[in-house]
Amino acid sequence: MKKLLVLTLVLLSGCATLVPTREEVAKLEGDINALNAAIDKKQEEVKTKFGEVQTTVAKINEAIQTSGSVLEAAQNVNKVTAPVNPYSGVIEQVLGIVAALTVGGGAVAYKKNKDSNRVLANINKIAAESSPEEGKRIIAAVNGK
Repeated sequence: MKKLLVLTLVLLSGCATLVPTREEVAKLEGDINALNAAIDKKQEEVKTKFGEVQTTVAKINEAIQTSGSVLEAAQNVNKVTAPVNPYSGVIEQVLGIVAALTVGGGAVAYKKNKDSNRVLANINKIAAESSPEEGKRIIAAVNGK
């Protein structure tokens, strides 16, 4: 019986280090509270971003629904997404060139584009790099002829 008691005491004395102290429990509680606060903050950020995405999607849908053509829809969607699209300026230029190259749409696209000199320079460059006949056709389309 004495051997069993001694063995039990030896085993229990080794387990004493496994029981956390009050300081360790308090620190763990503080860590848990900090993690919960961080999770709550991230959840709010995600909700906010999700709301922004929903708003942008609604604006895109409206831009598409109110457009008269695919090209106009692309231009309208590009305008709506400009705040979140770092490439919207480049896309605007490309769509301006596409509009200018569209038969009969050249003069309208040229007049509507707020950066018409740059678009016109790009169109002239494309015309110059094309065959003479194709270049004449491009210039004529831009001039509405």
